[in-house]
Amino acid sequence: MMMLILMMKVECPDGTDETGCTIVVPDVGYNKLLVPPARSQEKRLQVKLMVNIVNILEINEVEESLTIRSLIARQWYDKRLTFHNLKENENFNTLSDADQNILWYPSIQFDNVASGDQWTENELRSSYSISRDPKYSFKRADMTSPNNVFLYDGSQNYLTSSREFTVIWICTYQMRWYPFDTQTCTMEFSIVSK
Repeated sequence: MMMLILMMKVECPDGTDETGCTIVVPDVGYNKLLVPPARSQEKRLQVKLMVNIVNILEINEVEESLTIRSLIARQWYDKRLTFHNLKENENFNTLSDADQNILWYPSIQFDNVASGDQWTENELRSSYSISRDPKYSFKRADMTSPNNVFLYDGSQNYLTSSREFTVIWICTYQMRWYPFDTQTCTMEFSIVSK
């Protein structure tokens, strides 16, 4: 009597059992320390920055500060990359830690904070994914490829990095007309290459 035992193992994060399920394939010579070149119609790489305020934690008139928890997303294109088998739903195109570590991404600098310890990052609320643009088509891998994959161009499908931050912003409050005043506190950001 012969017994056959099948071991079911899911190898890809999207729940499929394919081997070689990496989403990102960098060009030969890819260097994550170099800023990606601009797309053909642009002079410089465009990085879209989106800020969603999650919570205003504190308004401190005496210290002239504002503490905010926000979700900050950055989007950009990197034409040095090719993506495999992108899904329509961006949540299924989440990058693994290994893929994240080989890619360039724009870092955020908070400009109007007193010092570097005036902000914290919530690692539990961070994601790194690729959004498939439905206007652009894919190519099939050629016959020499061992895998049957759909190839998506990095210049047509953008990367998104989202992270949650808590930041203590420096403000300049004008208290002359208190309590009948209106105050403005700016949040100043810079995008720097990492």
